[in-house]
Amino acid sequence: MKLPFLACFIISFLSACGDGGSDASNDNGNVSSGNNDNDNPSSATEFSLSGSAVKGPLAQAQISIYAMDLSTASAKGNLLARGTTNDQAQIVDLSLTGELSGWYLIEYSITDNTIDINTGVSPIFNELISAVNAAHIESAKPLYATPLTTMAVNLALDRADKGSPYSGNGDETISEPEFASALLLAEAQVKSVFGFGIGDDVSLFETPPLITEDTDSIQEQTEVAEYRLAIEAVAAIASSVSENSSAEESAEDILEALTLDLADGSIDGQGSEGAVPVLEQLDQSIDMAITNLDLDALLVPGTETALTDIEALLIDELLTTNVSADVTLLEDGSINVEPSEIVLDADADADGVADEDDAFPLDPQETIDSDEDGVGDNGDAFPNDPTEIADSDDDQVGDNADAFPNAPEESVDSDEDGVGNNSDDFPNDPSETTDSDNDQVGDNADAFPNDPSETTDSDNDQVGDNSDAFPSDPSESMDSDEDGVGDNADAYPDDPTRSELEMLNLSLWVGENDTLIYYPETASGIEHYRSSEPACDITNYSVCENGALNIINGSDLSDELSTRTQAGFHQFITATRSGELDVTGAERWVHRQSFATATFNGRMWVIGGWDGVHDGVENGDVSEDDVNSGSNAGFDGFLANDVWSSQDGNTWTRVVQNTEFSVRQEHKVVAFNDKLWLIGGTTYNTSTTLNEALNDVWSSEDGKTWVQELENAPFAVRRDHALLVHNNRMWVIGGTAADFESLNDVWYSDNGTEWIQATDDAGFPGQSYPRVISKDGKLMLIGGGGLYEGVWSSSDGVEWLQEADTNFPARNVYSVTVHNNKVWVAGGYNGGYLRDVWVSDDGLSYTEVERADGIYFQNRAEPGFLSFNDKLWLIGGRSSTRYGEVLSSDDGSTWLRNSFGPKEMPQRTAGELIAFNDQLFVFAGTTYENDNGVWSTEDGINWTELETQNMFDARSDTESAVLGEKLYVYGGLVKYDGETPQHLANDIWSTEDGSTWLQETASAAFSERYRHRVIEWNGALWMTGGISNSNTYLNDVWSSTDGVNWTLVTENAAFPERGGHSMFILNDRLWVMGGRGSSILDKREDVWSTANGVDWVETSVVTPEVFRPFDRGVRENYEAAVYNDRIYLIGGNDSGEELQDIWSSADGASWTLDVEDAGPLARRNYSTEVYKGELWLHGGYHHDSIAYYQRDLWRSNDGINWRVGLKAEIPLVENNRP
Repeated sequence: MKLPFLACFIISFLSACGDGGSDASNDNGNVSSGNNDNDNPSSATEFSLSGSAVKGPLAQAQISIYAMDLSTASAKGNLLARGTTNDQAQIVDLSLTGELSGWYLIEYSITDNTIDINTGVSPIFNELISAVNAAHIESAKPLYATPLTTMAVNLALDRADKGSPYSGNGDETISEPEFASALLLAEAQVKSVFGFGIGDDVSLFETPPLITEDTDSIQEQTEVAEYRLAIEAVAAIASSVSENSSAEESAEDILEALTLDLADGSIDGQGSEGAVPVLEQLDQSIDMAITNLDLDALLVPGTETALTDIEALLIDELLTTNVSADVTLLEDGSINVEPSEIVLDADADADGVADEDDAFPLDPQETIDSDEDGVGDNGDAFPNDPTEIADSDDDQVGDNADAFPNAPEESVDSDEDGVGNNSDDFPNDPSETTDSDNDQVGDNADAFPNDPSETTDSDNDQVGDNSDAFPSDPSESMDSDEDGVGDNADAYPDDPTRSELEMLNLSLWVGENDTLIYYPETASGIEHYRSSEPACDITNYSVCENGALNIINGSDLSDELSTRTQAGFHQFITATRSGELDVTGAERWVHRQSFATATFNGRMWVIGGWDGVHDGVENGDVSEDDVNSGSNAGFDGFLANDVWSSQDGNTWTRVVQNTEFSVRQEHKVVAFNDKLWLIGGTTYNTSTTLNEALNDVWSSEDGKTWVQELENAPFAVRRDHALLVHNNRMWVIGGTAADFESLNDVWYSDNGTEWIQATDDAGFPGQSYPRVISKDGKLMLIGGGGLYEGVWSSSDGVEWLQEADTNFPARNVYSVTVHNNKVWVAGGYNGGYLRDVWVSDDGLSYTEVERADGIYFQNRAEPGFLSFNDKLWLIGGRSSTRYGEVLSSDDGSTWLRNSFGPKEMPQRTAGELIAFNDQLFVFAGTTYENDNGVWSTEDGINWTELETQNMFDARSDTESAVLGEKLYVYGGLVKYDGETPQHLANDIWSTEDGSTWLQETASAAFSERYRHRVIEWNGALWMTGGISNSNTYLNDVWSSTDGVNWTLVTENAAFPERGGHSMFILNDRLWVMGGRGSSILDKREDVWSTANGVDWVETSVVTPEVFRPFDRGVRENYEAAVYNDRIYLIGGNDSGEELQDIWSSADGASWTLDVEDAGPLARRNYSTEVYKGELWLHGGYHHDSIAYYQRDLWRSNDGINWRVGLKAEIPLVENNRP
């Protein structure tokens, strides 16, 4: 009878058996083309196979290679290769292809042609099996199968899932670890009973059972002889038992039966399941049958060779196997193996104790396990205690019970926390061992083990719960204002009335190529969207021009989208709020009139108009450039089609310089249906060189790109008309026709493209400058051209009712707006230009607004007049000159000139900028407010007005310097204070902090003066020149070592007298440069220096262009500053024009034009200072800017490339987040 068998020969116990194939054996002759994983053979490795089956060597035997499958009954997975042995009993032309893995079953079976080469007849066994793993094949080891490998593989299969002496778990499935263990023990048991003295080094699966060319040493040939003796002996036993029994059982049946009998560890006819049927049929018991055999008399089956002469058999078969080997050692008796006596009880470890009695059948050092704990008594420190085996620290406590088996001073750990009771502050608390701060809370549970006042940190924020206002919130620990919102999340941690960030304050430095943006800590997590489009849709920001998104995370940003010449548009989004910011670098529009204004998308807009810049063409002449830009002959300036916008009135962005509609003036713009709409006006016809009235209609969604909706609207061409929104419609009313006729028709549109005439005659006189508003559900016309004083109203635009005349003085070209539900009137002309402001609750009865002291706008007509951000705004306009300033007011009484720069500080010219106490200070100068405040900053962005004590009177053109620990101020032009007239001073003031001032003297040794210069040099202060009383220009030189007491060094220095000059230190010399003499034409073009303050030497200037850049006059009102060992000269003015160039020199003689056009740096009477390693510039005057006096602050790290500082205050308003 045949047994099912399974083999997985273990070379490495940690390797896994193969996955196998299906549960069918695939033994139908079909050979799988790949390995267990069926890899593509075209890219696989080929492994040639060698070896043989021995009892004795089988020629022409069939060999089959299977992938082993432990989950199948046959253990045969896919058939991977099939071949035969040759006449020499060797495998030939057989290989495996593919990536090998897992385990393989090797089966040798006989065919009709198979013979045992020692007998010349068919072998006594029909099938021999073995098992190898992938590593065996990959290493090119031969594949051998013998009766002993067959017994070992089948025995391992039978016992793998069984218990002692095997290690199976009895779950009726064979796991890989179970089989690996079983195969080792099975091999040892087979060798123990049927090895007949086989050596320990002999492997049933790898030792060759015949002489090969590789077995040439005495050890190797001895192992071959021992192995072959065992093979032939077991074959002889099986054959003898079969032949001497009346039962018809073959030798192969006996071999299989012996395998079953060995399952219980002994050969006694009883297997693990009882009597073995085959053996039970024998004439005598199997143990007696074997015991009665004389091994010395047994012959190798089929031969006349005795088992004891196995060496001769090995030598003789070399002739048939055709192996060339040196067998001298076998021939001369050097190798002589003899069978040992028959052992019927398996003793796998050869320790003299049968496996069935040996608690450790594979361990020769152990046989007994008295306490059945799996550790032999010899190695068990506690052989009668099944819970213990070792006492590593010799403390008489077993390691298992000893919580500290290697520490003799500890044995008990009651709370099992790894710390012995002797050392444990909390012996019954497994979570604690130490209490460092003695607060009765263990260090592990104590979030603050060294602080007895704290034990818990529920939110793991490193702040104890006792001190943590938010013990469950790791992002918060303090609530300074006790409003329930933590300081980190609270944008106003000291204000209990609010907490969510409502204003985002950014510090920006706008440069030529980028803008440096510094975020505050409170901005963390805010989404910062930016693009070059003024109305980018952030829900799809990536398609916007240069669209980008940054999540503010503590790192500052270099934004290349926003530069001094290119506007960047920014949006900031929180969970519930949003804000916007336009960034550009102090661009200036020029004075203009007849432009259009509107409010749209949170911005004020200024569009087109007459641009008040003279381009160098005499009146009455028209240049080619003038024609291209739409200039009129005989007028100063040109028509524009540019678009500007501002979010705050201080910073203005030129959205586009030349847009799609033609240059024009006297046009109107209004916001309607999410667009800006522009209608009519006059343009310049280059063919006729005349102004031409228009009736075109344009719209824009962003102010940058404009679309012509109508080339010719149905209403007549017109200018200076009214355009407004009323009752969800746009209305066009009146204006001046092409023939200068004043119109009184009324038109409206629901969409901007379809226009309906409400009436061709509204009843009121034709109006060339109609001022129409929408108020309280009515259209109201308030006066108009020709000093018209009438007021008309209409609810539908068709029927108009004449109201009472206005009660403010009649006027023309004035401005009207609605602000805070009141009607406001400003400026105009009635034979003279006006600057009064009137207000009305109903549009009928007006009250003049009383002017407050301080800033008020100049007389003008046609100013832009808007309500925006809860303020009144007045922009530009004209009188005998044109204006470009922007003013704002909360009440119409007090007006503020808005300009680029720190809004906290007044605009100023001829002021002081000085570094002191690690800060920059600004004070003095000419301001609109006659200000004498002191301002300081550490970063140039955030300014603080100091609370001053004993402050000197407001003054300009003074001088300041630092000596020692004090800041000194000297003389200047003291302003009229309402009582004391303007006058010159020679007083000296000092301060140690910028707040508290001390008058050192009311009259110093030097005379009263202004526009003088003071500088620290070689540990002393030095003063030169200036202008004294009676307009006396000075060239004296003074010095002081204490800042108070001055000594006259020379009354008349070698350099000519002057004021408003520059003085600086270069190459350890004191220098004086430029300025003006006593005559308005006496402008200095010289450079002088001294090594001692007495002897002055004039430097020959080899580049006189530095003083006369345009050959029209001499530069003055500049300040030369030394930075990085070079003199830098910036701007100034000549012939009334501010200059915008930058020059530098290393010696005062040779000058380099570094920048020809510094743009917004163009100015006069500014101040410079070196601070924190950079050159800084502040204030000054420009006649063609929105606020004449400047308050911007610039800095440069090379004197050439400049950045302007901007403090952005961005309101974050509640929104519906996209």
